[in-house]
Amino acid sequence: MNRAKNLQRLQNEMFDICIIGGGASGAGCALDAALRGFKVALIEKNDFASETSSKSTKLIHGGVRYLEQAFKNLDFAQLKQVKHGLEERQIVLQNAPHLARPLPLLTPVFSWFEGLYFTIGLRMYDFFAKGDSLPKSRWLSKKETMLRMPTLNAKKLHSAVLYFDGQLDDARYCLALAHAADEAGVAVVNYAELLDFKVDGSKKLTEAVVKSLTNGESCAIKANLFINCTGAFADTVRLKANPKLTKRIRPSKGVHVVLPYEVLKSEDAMLIPKTSDGRVVFAIPFEGQLLLGTTDTDYRDIDKEPILEEQEVDFLLDTLTRYLAKRPDRSQVKAGFGGLRPLLAASESASTKKLVRDHEVEHDELSNLVSLLGGKWTTYRYMAQDTIDKVCELLGVERECKTTNHVLVGGE
Repeated sequence: MNRAKNLQRLQNEMFDICIIGGGASGAGCALDAALRGFKVALIEKNDFASETSSKSTKLIHGGVRYLEQAFKNLDFAQLKQVKHGLEERQIVLQNAPHLARPLPLLTPVFSWFEGLYFTIGLRMYDFFAKGDSLPKSRWLSKKETMLRMPTLNAKKLHSAVLYFDGQLDDARYCLALAHAADEAGVAVVNYAELLDFKVDGSKKLTEAVVKSLTNGESCAIKANLFINCTGAFADTVRLKANPKLTKRIRPSKGVHVVLPYEVLKSEDAMLIPKTSDGRVVFAIPFEGQLLLGTTDTDYRDIDKEPILEEQEVDFLLDTLTRYLAKRPDRSQVKAGFGGLRPLLAASESASTKKLVRDHEVEHDELSNLVSLLGGKWTTYRYMAQDTIDKVCELLGVERECKTTNHVLVGGE
């Protein structure tokens, strides 16, 4: 990718679409739009995947927790989310096999009833994933479990349930999307901050005023349509386009800690299905270390970077300790990071833990801004497809999505 050349293109060319935000959503939309024949610009304030898209649990999944909530609460929105997630899981794996792979996950159980409960649940998970290439779930004996994960507390353990999801290198996957978009003709520029919009007499957006953070120079990007893919920061862009809009995003903070591989001593990941804050926690081998997360807390001050705090470290270590023969020591925490989920909230009072990780494509008729709101990593491609379908409708053209089988840079 040649940034200087692409920066010149931003200054001199007229685009069909300008996409703001270079995370998974924005890069996914850019690739989809370019493959449909649109002339596209993609700008990112920092580096690609510098915010939420590099701070995930590195999982590609339908969401076991959403499946459980769907049946407990008869919530079909959750069920739809699981179905889409599992469909997209296979596509994410096949389109970048160098950056994504199947991952075995163990759920330790302490009684036969627990084992039966999770086995039934994961068989349903398998049912919704029928036709994909991942192995199916199975109930393991205590002996099999200890061979696969020798650091578990053998005295308490009854057995475990094994199932498969996908794992990805999230930051590199996002970069591959941006790179693939560039190869498809998109003018891709990072370190380009949106300052403001210019509008015509009817308040429709005509230009995005952008500042290059490498040299301080500003330029105006001309486009027929602008797409807001800024995740947790989406309301900032929406209000720039139309100050009368109401806020839609409820950012939720999630943190991870990095521990030595020896804490689990296993190539399998662990799903901890019950925590004191009502979520699930994952302990996942990644890059020769163990990634432990995540939490879920309301986060209002999005201008401040979400960082790992003392009580969050304690919560995660306490949660993991219940399953291990030996408690990990605080001194073993090598690193940590926090990220923000861009949750869509129906009301201010809704708990972030109860919000569905679904997405919405919003079109503001006054400014003509299209905003991709909410969503999660696993369904980035499906979200982009929905968004560019809406763009086609607004521009009065019919162009088929081509990203389902588009192998990313490096995947050949």
